[in-house]
Amino acid sequence: MSWKNFVNLLACGSVFMFAGLCNIDATGQVVETPSTLQTKDNTERVWQQTSELYSTLAGNSLRPVTKQQFMLEVARAFFSVQSKEPPGNLHEEVSGLATDSELKNWLTKVWDQAGLADWKTEGEESLRDLICQTVVEQIVPRAGFITAKQQRVQKQLAENQYVGIGITVRWHDGKTTILNTFPGGAARQAGLRPGDCILEIDGQSMAGFNLGQAVDKARGPEGSQVNVVVQNLDGSEPRTVDMVRTIVPSPSVAGVRQRDDGAWLFVEDKDARHAFLKIDKVVGSTARELRGAAGEVVDQGLQRIVLDMQSLTDGDLHQLHLMADVLCEEGKFGSLKFPAGPTQELMTRADSAFSGMQIVVLSPLKPVSGPVLALLAMLKTRPGTQIVGPTIENTMTCRASFDLSNHSGTVTHLPYAWLVPALLNLQPAVGKSPTLHFRIQFTPHVVAEDPQKIKQLAMEWLHQN
Repeated sequence: MSWKNFVNLLACGSVFMFAGLCNIDATGQVVETPSTLQTKDNTERVWQQTSELYSTLAGNSLRPVTKQQFMLEVARAFFSVQSKEPPGNLHEEVSGLATDSELKNWLTKVWDQAGLADWKTEGEESLRDLICQTVVEQIVPRAGFITAKQQRVQKQLAENQYVGIGITVRWHDGKTTILNTFPGGAARQAGLRPGDCILEIDGQSMAGFNLGQAVDKARGPEGSQVNVVVQNLDGSEPRTVDMVRTIVPSPSVAGVRQRDDGAWLFVEDKDARHAFLKIDKVVGSTARELRGAAGEVVDQGLQRIVLDMQSLTDGDLHQLHLMADVLCEEGKFGSLKFPAGPTQELMTRADSAFSGMQIVVLSPLKPVSGPVLALLAMLKTRPGTQIVGPTIENTMTCRASFDLSNHSGTVTHLPYAWLVPALLNLQPAVGKSPTLHFRIQFTPHVVAEDPQKIKQLAMEWLHQN
């Protein structure tokens, strides 16, 4: 669902008030009615959440903003949720404000100007979240704001500890349809198959639900029961399935093909001369999976590996650092530089599971984050390693998530530090800031742009070595 569509749905009844009407008694004094008290409560809540959001951005981001700049974006968001153009004088108005009290009174006035004073209080939390999301997107590119509930799901995914029934779904012909079932998951064990249509979850029809709502309905705590009514792809009569939600890990290190139990095979056939590993994402189990894959390769008597990283563009710094421990020898992963404070040197341990192996790396085809670039830099200097792919060029930023102090939400993918790889011939990119933007020159490693050419060069290098 687009952001604008979400706003339109929200406008149907999920709102809260910044200012309200007051009654005046015979003496001319303002009498606080229940409506007035509710308005004050709402004003305090939105001010508290946006102020905490500002503190998080100002204290952790490489791109801090002044409080006036931040509050200007908050004011503009008031008009955005109403699909209105903000007045052109907002910038001039806020630039003359200095204290929190002045900014708070100004936002209250702008809230009224945006036509939000008549909104009901139902769903005020959703509207506050939407305002925070809008503000973060305007101030920090690629960053976002999510609710505490969404953050719990993202944490499960990052740790590869997702709780559910083990399916991926898609929206097809207006219905929630199973796209895939995970090996070991409750859905596959219950006989659900790709193409099956989910009609009901826990007695509630999925008619009228969008894909996100259906997924949310299927989630729940580990060990909880869920009742699902499905109709098979062949159009047979619907059937009811009772399942228990469990942790369903999804492998992050793939091979040439997957067995029925979900494990990947890393060798094409018994006569293969090399193994194949592919990493598209980095989660909490990736380093452990890599170590297990290395053991299988050694057990089959192979010493040559194709490591496909063409789709790996980002990942958690800690997890990529652990990957460097497994793939490379002892050395320097990079220097973590903060806007203020001492530089932190990141070292790898002498704990490689791939010692003595020949590795050809298919490097990412798109711009990468600082941690991915640091891993590539270590692989570049690893003995017995060839990197094939385009020249890597990107900013050195490290991104992370930061919770608001009241746990009302989380700022995600916030750039908080620079990670400079330990690479002697790291060059500033032409026309870019020497502090923020670098490129890895692979010479004498092979540079190629076309994916087919990359694979051809990889095979040639393996045959030569």
